[in-house]
Amino acid sequence: MKKIIIDNQKIEISDESYENFKKQFLTKKHVDNWSDLPSVDGLIIYRDSMIVPSAGTASQDNRNVFKTTRQAQSAIAMAQLSQLLYEYESAKDVDWTRLDQPKFIIGRSGNEIDKDKCYLLHYFLAFAKSEERDEFYDKHLELIKQYFML
Repeated sequence: MKKIIIDNQKIEISDESYENFKKQFLTKKHVDNWSDLPSVDGLIIYRDSMIVPSAGTASQDNRNVFKTTRQAQSAIAMAQLSQLLYEYESAKDVDWTRLDQPKFIIGRSGNEIDKDKCYLLHYFLAFAKSEERDEFYDKHLELIKQYFML
């Protein structure tokens, strides 16, 4: 038996009832779906890349709300990098279905930006040629840092 206090009244309940009580009232529940969020507050990116506050309920109309400024800035950098990436032919040649093809990638490890080679793991910034990866890195390092929130 457990004792709980509700409205200054001591109540004795069974262990099983106590566990059910804890699950229902004391355990923080995480939402299961986007539509279950009680509110969607954060920042949106307008057409001119201006980041502005936004608040509302979860709906189809506001799936573009970022929780933090850094996340919104990262999304802007990702959009810019996606445009710049396809100016490099070898970025178009990366085939993730080919396990025998090396991919020359730019990734993040801890608080560092890495240039590496991989075959299987997927990376947004990937090239079929290391020279093009290195050139992209040198030209766009500030945007890459913004994308990785560094």
